[in-house]
This record gives sequence, C-alpha cells and structure tokens, in this order.
Amino acid sequence: MAVGSVAMGRKKKEEDQRTTTIDATTLQFPAMPSGVAKNQLLDEEREALTIEAFVRKLQFMEYLFNRRLRGDLPKDEYWPRNISEFHAWENIELGIYRLGTKSNVSPDGKYATYVEEFHRKKAQLERAFRDELASYREQNGALSKTNAALAQQNAQLLYQIQLLCDDLFLATGRRVNLVELLDEGRRR
Repeated sequence: MAVGSVAMGRKKKEEDQRTTTIDATTLQFPAMPSGVAKNQLLDEEREALTIEAFVRKLQFMEYLFNRRLRGDLPKDEYWPRNISEFHAWENIELGIYRLGTKSNVSPDGKYATYVEEFHRKKAQLERAFRDELASYREQNGALSKTNAALAQQNAQLLYQIQLLCDDLFLATGRRVNLVELLDEGRRR
C-alpha cells in the first residue's frame, strides 16, 4: 500500500458476543428430526417440522421479550436481529432448529405469516433491549407513589363531603345522597 493511501474494502465484522441465558427457567422444547434425518421424511412431515421450527422460534422470542421486561436478561442476550439470523438460528439444547432453505423466510413465500410475525416480535425485542429497565422501574415507582397519594386525597375529600352532607341534614332536615350528589357533579 502506498504511503498516504487509505485501505478500501469491506469492514471486518465484529465477532458476535451475544449469548443465550440458559437456566432452570429457560424455555426448552423436545428434540425433533433435523438435518439428514429430516430429509428422509415425507414432504408433509418435513413441512410440519418446518412449521414447528417457526413456531418454536417465535415462542422463544416471546419468552425472551417477557423475561427482558421482568429484568431477568442481560443486554447482550442473543435474539435474531434480522431474517437471516432468524433463518440460521439453531440451539439444539433448547430444541430450536434451522429453517431449511432461504426461501422459507421469503416475505412473500409459503410461510409469509410466520415471517411477518417474526418482524413484529423483532420490533418488540428491539424496544425491550434498547430501553433501560431501570428508568422504567424508576418511573413506575414514582407513578405508584403519585397514585397512592391521589387515592388518599380522594378518600379525604369524600369524607369531607360526607361531613358536609351530614351538617346539611342537621341544619335543614333534608337528606342528601352522597352518590347522587357526586353523579350530578360529574354530569356538569
């Protein structure tokens, strides 16, 4: 390379550092035929296995989403970020298998509804892994405190209104129904 020239070409991809958390609560599926064993099956059986592979992957993505919302998963948890990763995603220990040919993940192919569902789940996971759970917990705590304070304030106001209704009855002899009074105030 000449002095002062800039190296051109493709940027080397970084190695994927994401991992799959496997613990006692991790969703796992029973083994099913794959690879050569799957190719020896009848067409209908292979198609059923392909559909099962799609369903398992989508269920596992939903599981990851729910665990992330609970704060049980780290930010570097593995989940398929594009359709190619979804196609190739395989974890024999979890019972998740490749989806056969690339045509299976075509947006207008035979399994288009599953591909659409992948994109919905992917969007959910992107939000769940992007957003900081700590800020959500902080906001949730603040809102819970505000709700508790408002509930207490409402109870105090209702008590004071009831006292006024009782005083009105003693002064005029006219009974005021608190529920009707509140309903009338809402209608105005």
